[in-house]
Amino acid sequence: MNKSLVASDGVTPLRASMTSSHDAASSRSVEMSDYYPALQSADAALLPERDMMQGRAWDQYRNSGWAVSGIQKLRDGVVGAGLRLSSKPDWKSLNLTFEQSRDLGREFERGWNAWSTDPDFYCDVERKTDFNGLCAVAFNHYVLDGEAICLPYWLPDRGGKYALALQIVDPDRLCNPNNQPETSYMRGGVEKGKYGEPVAYHFRNGHPSDIWMDTAHDPFTWSRVPAYVRGTKRRGVIHAFLKDKAGATRGRGLFTPILERMHMERRWSKTELQSALIHAVFAAFVKSPFDQHMAQSMLDPQGGASLSPYQDARAGYHNKTNLSLDGARIPKLFPGEELQLLRSERPNNGFAAFEESCLRYFASSMGISYEQISMDWSKVNYSSARAALLEVWKHISVVRAEFVRDFVQQVYVLLGEELVERGDVNIPDGAPAYRDALAAWTRAKWIGPARGYIDPTKEAQASEMRMQSMLSTLEDEAAEQGKDWEELTEQRRHELQTLSDLGIPRPEWSVSSVETDENGQTQTTTVNARLDRYERRMQALQQKAQSHGLSPLAGAVA
Repeated sequence: MNKSLVASDGVTPLRASMTSSHDAASSRSVEMSDYYPALQSADAALLPERDMMQGRAWDQYRNSGWAVSGIQKLRDGVVGAGLRLSSKPDWKSLNLTFEQSRDLGREFERGWNAWSTDPDFYCDVERKTDFNGLCAVAFNHYVLDGEAICLPYWLPDRGGKYALALQIVDPDRLCNPNNQPETSYMRGGVEKGKYGEPVAYHFRNGHPSDIWMDTAHDPFTWSRVPAYVRGTKRRGVIHAFLKDKAGATRGRGLFTPILERMHMERRWSKTELQSALIHAVFAAFVKSPFDQHMAQSMLDPQGGASLSPYQDARAGYHNKTNLSLDGARIPKLFPGEELQLLRSERPNNGFAAFEESCLRYFASSMGISYEQISMDWSKVNYSSARAALLEVWKHISVVRAEFVRDFVQQVYVLLGEELVERGDVNIPDGAPAYRDALAAWTRAKWIGPARGYIDPTKEAQASEMRMQSMLSTLEDEAAEQGKDWEELTEQRRHELQTLSDLGIPRPEWSVSSVETDENGQTQTTTVNARLDRYERRMQALQQKAQSHGLSPLAGAVA
């Protein structure tokens, strides 16, 4: 028996609703009626189309100034001129004293600096750059390809002090042997284990585009490289990639969601430039009252009298007439002719707005500001610039942390092991072995490029006030500006000692400022003087509160 829905009166029939509970799931709206994307895993969505997308991404990087600018600004903020190691072994977990851990940290730092900044470039298999240069190349791949791949080599007989050497590998070379289809245990050139962990990586022996240039490396043969050196926990491949969905085997490039609009902007920009050039070169023409063949056929279809003498006279006139004044030619037209200038009828007034919109779109996707990618700071003030750069700095801090975790820190683990084995770092008795407490031994801070200042005076004062209020430390403030606090204090000690030895009065290091007192008089005071005045005021308020039987003021200076 069919039962229909009725209203509250029990009589009026109601039709079942055909609309969706969520607009996003609607199949009847105009916007969603033909929108049926498939559910896909990370690998199913990326791997079949990866080569096409990455070819287009690198083409934009090679030919689009905006793409280069965006990547450059991101790389400058994350890697800059290099990342500096500040080793901080976990002394509590290692059964050490704080002083022991500090001394061991300095040993790690000395070994790292000797390896990473070696002017003979032994840290690079190809001996072309130091570790900072390798980081810059790896980060380019990390952003454009969505992944950075590095092969660590052990080359003790090559002549360098340390055996560790690195080779940055183009991710284009990582693929299934003989281009076989993806399987549960072989995806994108990564051989996977039972739980999805990488077991080995398969690399072409040469880049597929170098078939005619590199005959020593056959791009149609593959090499299998184990993920870990057999019998050890040492990595055989460092594979850092941006993970944005569970189960992903390879990384997705940063340009992927904006490639279409980048290509459109590039084409329109090129078309506008070509149009402007054409109008600049072909600016005017001479208009004649007659067209020779048309006029002749209309006036005398039988081929009698023609306009040829008229056209011949025009041509002769123009060939002979060459009037000039002080070298400037004076145009003089034949009777009946008219000079007409070309006017651009293209509606290109919206191009500037379109380009700005595209650049904001690109910058937002890359995590930087429009002003950074365009270098146009004409529409910002201090407050808006500071707000924008603070948001950018948060993003850069996250990207740097991810890149350090997945790439730089993995290299540091390998070198640290060699430093311990060589005796450059002496582990005290009673402390656990290096591999038994790897996280504790390799705990570190990586100091990147300086955040910079918008208003140096205000921000320096704020920095000092944070330290005075114990909300920050000298180490944190120095690291934010790309400096090592221990180097700063040691350099300052040396400078002050040198001034004293030469009999030069020591300068006032505290920051001064101009203030107006109650009588309207201006005076220069130091931060220390202002803090002393603040403490005296708080003490007076504390005493006044106690004299009235009130509770002590929270946070008051005792």
